[in-house]
Amino acid sequence: MTKRRAGNPMLDLVRNTDVTKANIARASNADQFAFSVLKKIFDLGLFDQIDDKQKMVIELNNHGIKTRKGGKWSRVQYDRFYERFKKLEKSDEPIPPNQ
Repeated sequence: MTKRRAGNPMLDLVRNTDVTKANIARASNADQFAFSVLKKIFDLGLFDQIDDKQKMVIELNNHGIKTRKGGKWSRVQYDRFYERFKKLEKSDEPIPPNQ
């Protein structure tokens, strides 16, 4: 009696290895979230302080603005948001609609 391997024996044939569309969707969702946070920063009148990263982390948390996963902001998360903001600022891409 031979041992059978668990799982799909034809996995190599059915696995989707092209993740381009998924990466585009992920980046688009991240851009939309960055724009929504940026709008809140504008609405609070904090845009002139956007370069003061630690102060912005404190302000975002004080105003109850949540991260993408619903938690409090940390410096690392704000740094990632800030880098995305700077990249979007330089691009000619249209602002994505909020969904």
